[in-house]
Amino acid sequence: MRAVERYTGRSCWSDTYLLSHCEGYRLDATDGTVGYVERVVRRPDGGPVVLRVNGINGSVTVAVADVVELHPHDESLLIRQTRRSLA
Repeated sequence: MRAVERYTGRSCWSDTYLLSHCEGYRLDATDGTVGYVERVVRRPDGGPVVLRVNGINGSVTVAVADVVELHPHDESLLIRQTRRSLA
């Protein structure tokens, strides 16, 4: 996963920190919008494990490992799956 910046400055936050605090971000798949992150489920050490997403057809769970891009200024994430594979 990589954080993608849309400006020339640098973020002082790590990718893990940004992903741990992405509630409300739009989650996109390769074929469109899945929904919005409603909760980040964390390990005991605080690191993110899965995202609970309020989707168009109900709630879905997405592994953090499936996030390929993080756009902090657009408040969006891109995952490698399609919407159909999550249904």
